[in-house]
Amino acid sequence: MSTIVTDTITGKSTATTITIGSTPVVSSATGALAIKDTQGNVNTDIQHGLSKTWASIQGTDTFGMHDSHNITSATDHSTGNHTLTFANDFNSATTYTYAFGVWNTINEGSSSLAADATGLLTVNRLGSVSASAASMRFSVMQGSTSSASGAIKDVSQVTATYFGDLA
Repeated sequence: MSTIVTDTITGKSTATTITIGSTPVVSSATGALAIKDTQGNVNTDIQHGLSKTWASIQGTDTFGMHDSHNITSATDHSTGNHTLTFANDFNSATTYTYAFGVWNTINEGSSSLAADATGLLTVNRLGSVSASAASMRFSVMQGSTSSASGAIKDVSQVTATYFGDLA
């Protein structure tokens, strides 16, 4: 196996494009890297397209984090009301994007969905708390059904991922 040690790689035919295998990797004037799609037409910006932070938290029984990346802490404020604190802040409190998933079971996954997990479960940024580039406070809510009103609730597992530019 060989090792190449260098400070700069420059494309042969185009200075800002190198090819790895058959995949072109393009560097822009801003230093962002992009990879062409399989047809070689559309660039996917690598820096913007990667998740900058993610977490999986235990929301019932003993609250805590299963695993995470770029998260320093998870806080349980009350039923279904939590905060994830980022190790590296985003560059703005309002420009990062997030996605959540929830899992709610009886016996933490050893049986089918709990009877009270019917209705839509959603996760929303807590509107009563100012947006922050350093953390996100959110609530887990169960939508109403024909037999029950909606409510904030604890669930077995919440997963979160965040996309955007870090500070």
